[in-house]
Amino acid sequence: MTLRYAIAIEVLTGTLVVLAIHVVVGLFRSKRLQTRVTVVVSLAIGWALYQATIYPSWGRIPFGQQVFSVRVPAMPPDSMIVVHGHPLSYVLPFVDAPGWSAVSVSWFTVPGYRAYDETKRKIAAHAGPIFVLYAQSEPTLYRDRAAELGVTWDNARCRPVVSNLTPDLMLCDARRQ
Repeated sequence: MTLRYAIAIEVLTGTLVVLAIHVVVGLFRSKRLQTRVTVVVSLAIGWALYQATIYPSWGRIPFGQQVFSVRVPAMPPDSMIVVHGHPLSYVLPFVDAPGWSAVSVSWFTVPGYRAYDETKRKIAAHAGPIFVLYAQSEPTLYRDRAAELGVTWDNARCRPVVSNLTPDLMLCDARRQ
């Protein structure tokens, strides 16, 4: 079960907490005592939730002046960027080459589907330079998929992309097969 199905439970939890407080407070006859019990029980539940909350560290970055801090190496005009594997589209707004375009090679780019055929067509039709944007830590499975689509690259012809989100990003000169 994925967490998105737990949203209904999370939304209803607040209602259940309020109902539980109402039931506990209803055990007391005095209005004054009910008010005090409401405050004490609410504070106790709030404190318990505060103590039990664990913030995950995966997928989070430290607070800074900018959410995205990215420096992409210079590229010639009319370049195509093959975004390889990882979700790296956040890098694309920082590309400063005039007339650039991008395609993706990911687990959505599978033979027999339109995304695969369109990606292959766009790569074959592109007349300008081609670059591959990838994270070194990702599995090599997409490298074979990129080769099927007509793009190969040599790791010796890569330059680092500086990013506060993905530490091992590379921009590589690629070639068509």
